[in-house]
Amino acid sequence: MSALAVYLERAGIATVVVGLVRLHLEKIMPPRALFVPFELGRPLGPYIDGGEFQKKVLRSALSLLDRSDGPVILEDYAEEDPSESGDESWQAPQLSRGDSIADEVAALRPAWERARTRFGRTTTGLSGLSLDQAADFLERFDTDSPATNPNDEMSDLLRMRFCADDMKAYFAEAAMAEGMPSSRQVGDWFWNNTRAASELQRIRKNNLDHDDKIR
Repeated sequence: MSALAVYLERAGIATVVVGLVRLHLEKIMPPRALFVPFELGRPLGPYIDGGEFQKKVLRSALSLLDRSDGPVILEDYAEEDPSESGDESWQAPQLSRGDSIADEVAALRPAWERARTRFGRTTTGLSGLSLDQAADFLERFDTDSPATNPNDEMSDLLRMRFCADDMKAYFAEAAMAEGMPSSRQVGDWFWNNTRAASELQRIRKNNLDHDDKIR
C-alpha cells in the first residue's frame, strides 16, 4: 500500500498510509504516513469504548492531509495499545477432554454463542462448511483417511486453509465470551492449549519440505 500511495499521489490523489512496520515506511517513503505501534493485522488498534480509540488513530492519520511540510511526512502515533496488558480477571473457556477438534468445538459452543450474541456477529464461515465439518476436514487433512472435499469450488489446500481460519476465529470468539482479554492472551491460550492448534502445527511441520511449494 505504501508503494501504491506514491503512484496515487503522482496522479493527484492525496493519500495517507497507516503502517505497522516503520522500516518499510522509511524505505518506501510514501508522501504521508502514520506509524502505529500495534499488533500486525490491527492497524487501527483495539476496538474498545465503542471504537473511540480507533477513531482517534484514524483522525490522527487524516490530520496529516493538512500538513505541507513534505515532501515526505512520517509521524509516530504516540499511544500504545491500551488493551495489550490484557484482562487480569479473564479466564479461558473450558476445553473438552476429548480426543478431537470436534470435541473442543462442542465444548466451546455455549461460549461461542454468548460471544456471537455479545458482539452481534461472527467471522466464521470462510470454508463453506459447518463448524463440525471444518473441524473434521482440518483434523483429517494430510492423514491416511482425509475428509472428502464436498465440491470443486475450492481445492483441498484452499479448503484446509479456510477451515483453519474458521477454527481460529471460532476459538478466539469463544474466548471473548466474557471479559476483554488481549489478543496476546487469546493467542497464548489457543496455541498452547488446544488440539486445534496442535493439528495446525502438525500440518505445517509435515509440509515444510513438500515438493509443492504452494503448500
